[in-house]
Amino acid sequence: MIHLALVLLAVLVGGGLRGRPRRAGGWCWRWNAALVQLLVPGLLFATTAATILWMGTPGVASWRWDGVAAYWLSAAWWVYALAVGAGNSWSCARAIRAARALPVASVAGHRARLLDEGTPYIALVGFWQPQLVFTSGLVASMGGAQLGAVLAHEQAHRHYRDTFWFFWLGWTHRATAFLPHSEALWQELLALRELRADRHAARSVDGLLLAEALVALAGSCRLPAATAFAAAVYSRGERLSERVEALIAPKDERQAQRGGVWGWLPVGLLPLLTWPLHGLARHLCP
Repeated sequence: MIHLALVLLAVLVGGGLRGRPRRAGGWCWRWNAALVQLLVPGLLFATTAATILWMGTPGVASWRWDGVAAYWLSAAWWVYALAVGAGNSWSCARAIRAARALPVASVAGHRARLLDEGTPYIALVGFWQPQLVFTSGLVASMGGAQLGAVLAHEQAHRHYRDTFWFFWLGWTHRATAFLPHSEALWQELLALRELRADRHAARSVDGLLLAEALVALAGSCRLPAATAFAAAVYSRGERLSERVEALIAPKDERQAQRGGVWGWLPVGLLPLLTWPLHGLARHLCP
């Protein structure tokens, strides 16, 4: 029962860590908390499944029913996780090809790809080196100052490599969707990503101007954004209100402690410690 118990323990511990996102506290605290809640349970389950596959090979422990169940549960999850990763990669590659097929244009001095569409839209699409895509409707509906504010926001996404990092965070979110609050944590990280880009953009443009652009775009945009590998400026409802308030009345927050997330990652690697113990047990009890 040990192997199956390890799988169940990983699910229980991971589910316990996957608490509901807490809206209290500053941006830095919420960002670190959401990252820990999303990544550590996923890493814990991944290393547990890898450990079970390594320990429960046929002919060693998988002849028992619990070994068989744990082995095939772990194998099934890894197949699913790899399939999710392959699907995300294919969707990302398709979006990149579509962006590169658009004609090159210039918007406020920035090289971008032009989509002939009347709806105002702008986003970074891609992976490590994303393409800036905008519509003709964006230029037609915005003045030069507002357009510059929106571009500053998109350049902030490029600065933080959001399309790259959120590709992997999106994969983790989908691969561990069976754990509680996965979707809520994903939406929280997407919202915090936009807040971070707003804060960075407000260093070079007027925050009130960016807030006005956000409200204008929220009322006119109807094009969906592929949020796993596209960073767009849009928000609606409560998230939009939060962003506007943060731009109008910014708070002076300290930088997040970089050790906050990294300090939790060893918890997700704990199952790997059983590898040498299992090898020792096999040597002592052949």
